[in-house]
Amino acid sequence: MKGFIVRPGVGGSLGFPLVSAKHRTRRLTLALVVSLVGLSAIISGSGPLVAVAGTPHLSAPRPTDSLGAPATTQLTAAADSLLRGGNPALPSTPPDPVGSHLRGPSAAGPDWWNLTSKLSTFPAKRANFGMTYDAADGYVVLFGGFVRIGTATTFSDTWKFSGGRWTELFPASSPSPRSGPVLVDDLADGYLLLFGGVNATGVVLGDTWKFSAGEWSQLAPASPPPPRIGAQGVYDAADHYVVVFGGDNRTHQLIADTWKYVGGTWTQLTPSTTPAARYFGEIEYDAVDGYVVMFGGENATTFVLGDTWRFAGGEWTQLYPAQNAPARSFAGLAADPTDGYLVLFGGANNTDNLHDTWAFAGGNWNRLHPSVGPSGRGGFGEVWDAADGFILFFSGSNETYGGRYYNDTWAYAAPISALARASPSPADANQMVRFVGNATGGVVPDTFSWTFGDGMSGVTSTPQHAYVTAGTYVVNLTIVDSFAQTSTTSLTVTVHPPVAARATATPSTLDLGQTASFVGSASGGTPPFVYRWSFGDGATSPTANSSHLFASTANFSAMLLVNDSAGANSSATVHVLVNARLSLSIVVTPLTAVPGQSISGTSTTSGGTGPITVHWDLGDGAMSSSSSLVHAYASAGSYLVKATATDQTGATSSGNATVVVASAPASTPGFLGLSGGLGYVVVGVVLLAVAVGVVAIVLRRKPGTRASATVGPPPTMDGAGSSPPVPPPPANP
Repeated sequence: MKGFIVRPGVGGSLGFPLVSAKHRTRRLTLALVVSLVGLSAIISGSGPLVAVAGTPHLSAPRPTDSLGAPATTQLTAAADSLLRGGNPALPSTPPDPVGSHLRGPSAAGPDWWNLTSKLSTFPAKRANFGMTYDAADGYVVLFGGFVRIGTATTFSDTWKFSGGRWTELFPASSPSPRSGPVLVDDLADGYLLLFGGVNATGVVLGDTWKFSAGEWSQLAPASPPPPRIGAQGVYDAADHYVVVFGGDNRTHQLIADTWKYVGGTWTQLTPSTTPAARYFGEIEYDAVDGYVVMFGGENATTFVLGDTWRFAGGEWTQLYPAQNAPARSFAGLAADPTDGYLVLFGGANNTDNLHDTWAFAGGNWNRLHPSVGPSGRGGFGEVWDAADGFILFFSGSNETYGGRYYNDTWAYAAPISALARASPSPADANQMVRFVGNATGGVVPDTFSWTFGDGMSGVTSTPQHAYVTAGTYVVNLTIVDSFAQTSTTSLTVTVHPPVAARATATPSTLDLGQTASFVGSASGGTPPFVYRWSFGDGATSPTANSSHLFASTANFSAMLLVNDSAGANSSATVHVLVNARLSLSIVVTPLTAVPGQSISGTSTTSGGTGPITVHWDLGDGAMSSSSSLVHAYASAGSYLVKATATDQTGATSSGNATVVVASAPASTPGFLGLSGGLGYVVVGVVLLAVAVGVVAIVLRRKPGTRASATVGPPPTMDGAGSSPPVPPPPANP
């Protein structure tokens, strides 16, 4: 941002510095003639300047986070308007020194847009103020300036521009009223840096201030630069410090020193080559080419300059572009990262105020041809507004034509182009999709209109919408900016069925010490999928198919979580019952026997997973699947009885017992010559018969008969089998 064409003299007096009034008149006349001759040559086609139709093909847009602050060094003086005594009569409207700029914009090229009618509040008209973008706070800051309409006024107010509107700020303290300060966004230190300027009485200032979070505070760095006005200052993003060059100490001792500011300290640099002393030059950081660019300004003799310089690594190097912009001072130079070049507008030559627009990229200047633009002037503010996405232009002055001041606000922006994106995309049915719409070019504020392809719509820049049914949907976004520029774009959103997790465990019931196999899968959703098992005992697995050994008995709930690439998820749970280990115990009796003697066996199980079967192997080739058994061995020997229990999972447990079968004793002669025990049997039978006979005899006695006290020998039987008669008892003596 540059000053209007007031050349301050010694002590603030009006006029050209250190030159008499007579010489001033001659110099102005000569300068005007030279300029008119040059203009005639240019218009006739013999001049060195070539008008370029349309926007030049330039480098890709620069990253917004590497932008330096625009040039904001301005000069204002509490002085009278410039006297042009002896000059030829001037036309009623300022001519374009390089031909008409109203040729229409190139295809899709940027244009100037007058925002004034859209604003309800804005700063008072002025010139030579400080204006730069505050990256930390996210808005453009304007401070100070000067106006002379009847009486001179120097300002100390602070304004911000954000979201397409001006708002006055009221910090607790502020720098004193001034114009022509350096105001730079010091990205290394994280605040705006203000230095120097001139006050209403013409005193040149050398104080240093910072602006942060809406507040001003004065700094007291050691060894600051001498006071000055009209210096060129910008943040050098490659070297990471603020660089300030030249200026005027108000005695018109033009300065050609170079200073850097970083970490709260000023340091004078000593480059091997230095540009000529000047003030009101234009300076900006060129992020595409990676260096600071300085153009034009004024010196003490020929006034306006048209040289181009590069500053990099602490050194100045003069550039010699194949095509050069006309010499000027008090112009504006700002970075346009969207289009990838620096934009130079307006200013003043030795005779007039200019309103042409130029681009600098790749070391060359190219003339641009927007369809409209601000009127010719100097001392305005021009800065890239990173938050709003365009070059912001404000106010300025045309001292040539009656001391005219302006308070109009302009934007330099490319035609609006709508951009839209959706996340996630593809998505799942019933999943919330976030849409984001924005625009490049155009002039904020914008309005947004969405149609989601399923009959629903939205009107914000970031709507959210969920699709109920799977399918493919065409989404349209229309953006309209504040000048009714319209741009429409579309995108396609594919919607899949909801993701569904599936899980199985084999076996689902098992014994402690056995391994379970888990299988996971998913249907629907947006592949690829991410799987995660949680087995219910604190253990996890990140694979769809996994195996797991449980360390304790319980009924475990194992959960499978499936996440798809759209961010949706689903879960499934399986239950696994872990039983105690299978155990078998057996009892066999007797453990000794003889051939043909029966033995019995019983089995008892614990743990395991039913049903449980028991299998007996009796050691003699006989088998049994009964839980209990009875068995007789046919021959003597030692037999291993083995029982094996098997559960549903295939787990087994065994029990063993040994049965000894002894041989039978050998046969011997028996009683009465009969073998074995047969003789004894016969004797027993005979004795039994005798006993029976005795009983029968006793029972046959007559009733009342007394038994003899003396028992004689048993009667003998006769051959007939009858007994002899019993003799009567003897008579008493």
